[in-house]
Amino acid sequence: TGVALMWTESGDSGATWTTTEVWDTNRYSFAGGGYANNSGLVVFAENDFDQTYSGDINTFVLVSTDSGATWNRYVVDTGKKQPDCTSKWCYDGFYGTVPAVAADGNGDLVVAYSRANVPGGRQRVYVSRSTDSGVTWSTGVRLSAGWALAGFPAAVGGISAFISRRTS
Repeated sequence: TGVALMWTESGDSGATWTTTEVWDTNRYSFAGGGYANNSGLVVFAENDFDQTYSGDINTFVLVSTDSGATWNRYVVDTGKKQPDCTSKWCYDGFYGTVPAVAADGNGDLVVAYSRANVPGGRQRVYVSRSTDSGVTWSTGVRLSAGWALAGFPAAVGGISAFISRRTS
């Protein structure tokens, strides 16, 4: 089963829309947020999961430097399968989280994301920075003091991250 990530834009305040396929994959992908500037840089932070939520999880960005005309995909980090949910009515992938992206005053990007280091292990929140419009990323720096079953980070201004911690 293919999953297409799409870019939709309007240049006339929403009267008409143009849709372009950005990336086609056989993995589930979930966008956690986006960033755009006046120079044509558009960035979306995403996680992708295999169709059974059992393999590695890639945190990546989709980057356009020409206002969405062309796109590139860059991997920020790769983690292991998220913990299984043991609550009643849980589904596979319930504790799969999505990353967030922001930029600081210099235009440097930051992605905040959750990652497990062992398959099914507890997740921790990390942040990675890019100083070249999202092409390369620093090694993730752990932000969370403890673990969480699921962490849902948000990034603001490229320097902050908020951690929502769920442990049961």
